[in-house]
Formats: sequence, structure tokens, C-alpha cells
Amino acid sequence: MHELSLVNSILDQLEEISRSNYDRKIVRVDLKVGALEHIEPEVLKNIFDQVKEGSCAERAELVVSQEMALVRCRNCMMEYTPEDSIWICPRCEFLGGEIIKGTEIIIESVYLE
Repeated sequence: MHELSLVNSILDQLEEISRSNYDRKIVRVDLKVGALEHIEPEVLKNIFDQVKEGSCAERAELVVSQEMALVRCRNCMMEYTPEDSIWICPRCEFLGGEIIKGTEIIIESVYLE
């Protein structure tokens, strides 16, 4: 399960943040997830809530925001947000493109006790 390994990686990073801040507990985590990662925020929150027990984030709230995808047409160089899984440039109708954003997973903010 992709989401479980992601949550475990996030918890590892949170443990490091807690240790470097005198073992203060974490009360909130703001996470940005790119739309092309195909991760449902509610699924991610539920898994986080299930596995955070006993960690520095056991009372933390996970707030997930989703970043829209942005693609650049390789033909006319127009940047656009794809509407579905088939990327067709709205200007020249070229199929495909180069991903500019939408694959990131970023811990934006961590709030400590």
C-alpha cells in the first residue's frame, strides 16, 4: 500500500523534527500532495491516525491539501491543468506533455507543543 509507506516516511521525518526540537510533541502537520500522486487525502489521514500511536505525533492532526497538476505541451509550450488522465493540449491538441508540478509530497508546516 503506497499510502502506508508514505505515512511511515512522514512519521520518520516527524520523529527527527521532534528530536531536533528537544523532543517536543507534534500537534499538527500540514502536508501538500500533488494531484498526480493519486492519493486521497481522507485515506492518508485515516492511515496516519491508525499508525501514529506511540509516536511523537500521536496527538497530531494531519491537514492535507492537494496541489493541482500543471503540464507543459511539448508542441506549443502552453502550460495547462489536465482535466483527466489523457493529456491533450487545449491550444494545439497535442497529446502528452511535460509535468511541471503535481507529483510533489511536501511537509509544509509542523506545529510543536
